[in-house]
Amino acid sequence: MAVPGDLLSVFSGKKEILEIGCTALRIISVSFIPAAFVIMLTVYFQGVNLGKASISITILRQIILLVPLAWVFHFKGLSYVWLTFPVTEVVALLFCIYLYKKKRPEDAGEGKKLADTYGCKADIASGF
Repeated sequence: MAVPGDLLSVFSGKKEILEIGCTALRIISVSFIPAAFVIMLTVYFQGVNLGKASISITILRQIILLVPLAWVFHFKGLSYVWLTFPVTEVVALLFCIYLYKKKRPEDAGEGKKLADTYGCKADIASGF
């Protein structure tokens, strides 16, 4: 992030808050790209009726990784606590990719089963 100071100065002008916030924002912003893909894949899994995969990603991100990693990293100092976010998102993205390769609906036939249930003629490859 190129201008964290300008962005944070909207909330506070105190020097120490800006110092902590600039460091935090630079580190946390690294996680935005993997987080976007994690969120997209979570919604994808919901959309193709793979709710268990979707909820497992959410539980991994928010409970299994985020809170324990923040606790472990706090022993090294505040700068390490901010690393919790990129580490969590990268691990969650790797898990998403694994699930995507393992649980594609066209491989499992789940999309066709769902379409047959509702009497639809679905083209599984295109999603329509």
